[in-house]
Amino acid sequence: MEGRVIVGITPNEILSKEFESKFRGYDIDQVNDFLDIVRVDYEKALEKNDEFKRKLADSEEKLEYFAQLQDSLNSSIMVAQDAAERLKQNARKEAELILFEAEREADRIVSDASDQAKRIYNENEELKRNSGIYRQRLTQIIESHLAMIQEKEFVELFDSEFADNFVYPKAIEKEETVLEELEEVLEEPTVDEVNLQETLEFRDSLLGNQEDLAQTLTKEEAVSEVSPEEMPVEPTEPPMESVLGQTIRIDLPK
Repeated sequence: MEGRVIVGITPNEILSKEFESKFRGYDIDQVNDFLDIVRVDYEKALEKNDEFKRKLADSEEKLEYFAQLQDSLNSSIMVAQDAAERLKQNARKEAELILFEAEREADRIVSDASDQAKRIYNENEELKRNSGIYRQRLTQIIESHLAMIQEKEFVELFDSEFADNFVYPKAIEKEETVLEELEEVLEEPTVDEVNLQETLEFRDSLLGNQEDLAQTLTKEEAVSEVSPEEMPVEPTEPPMESVLGQTIRIDLPK
């Protein structure tokens, strides 16, 4: 047995195996029957072994497939995790930026509203002060005009009896001058009939308008008799500029 290489035997080899006969050896029939049983069992064992080999090969192939699939899944999971992490970071940064912008805009709106409220309050107070000043000045103007028209000189100026009894020296003087000039023209010997007729018509028109001329001159004389110091001076108020940029102009009575 030493030095021999044991190779696998087949069921047929077991069946065809022959042993030499010796004295007092085994029973040949019993040995053959046992070999038949061994051959059958060995054949079944070989078939099962082949089946196990096929299954093992299939299992190894599937194992390799699942190993590759696992690697692919692991890689996909890692990529998905990285993408999710990036999305999470980007979303966090965007949310922080939106929150920062919203807070800054809210602060700006509150600041603008506060400034506008202060400006409106200051304008309201300024308008109240200007209204009081305007009312006070307007009251003073009205009171001064009322006091002026209630003075004796102003009342006498519009009194009918004062106007009827007023003497108009300038009107009478002008009337006498015009009549004297007409008389001198009529007394000239070189005046022809046409010029005489025109002169007479001119004299009649002057005499007819004598009363109107006298009244006009009388009014001018009456006005000239009043000194500039006695004439009412209209107070001038500078325009009041409101805080809203509009000019309030006071129209004084004339």
